[in-house]
Amino acid sequence: MEEVESWYEKHPETFTEYMEFAREKAAAGKTERAESLYAEAISMTDAEFGSDDIRIATAATELGELQEKQGHFVEAEKSYRRAYEIQKKKLAPNNKDLAKTKKELAAILVKLYKKDEADYILTGRKPAAVAPDKSETIGEDGKPRRKRPRANIDLD
Repeated sequence: MEEVESWYEKHPETFTEYMEFAREKAAAGKTERAESLYAEAISMTDAEFGSDDIRIATAATELGELQEKQGHFVEAEKSYRRAYEIQKKKLAPNNKDLAKTKKELAAILVKLYKKDEADYILTGRKPAAVAPDKSETIGEDGKPRRKRPRANIDLD
């Protein structure tokens, strides 16, 4: 039945039409079709205007949201990351769309157990390396201590 419906479906020609159809399909629960429409919008825009066109970021963000809702976190990370990289180049640092994408990317990274990278994306600061506790490895005389004390064994 769905195959027959697709014969009669109007085929989008512009980026805006692709996005509208993708949103309609996503709202109707036809996630596979919505994903393919987002991917086609990205591909078409990439071919015609280049890989860093801001419209690609829009489509990639919406594709990432759809993938995240389905639990496809690895794919969502890729989509959000692509959107973030484009927006970082094209938008002002205080732009609300860039801020939203940063939060979405960071949230998916946390779900993928990449908290340090998520923190870096949100704050711009690399995580501080954890220095070893010198009190345990350096003796009072400033010389390295053994990690385990020697047993007092008299061999005589």
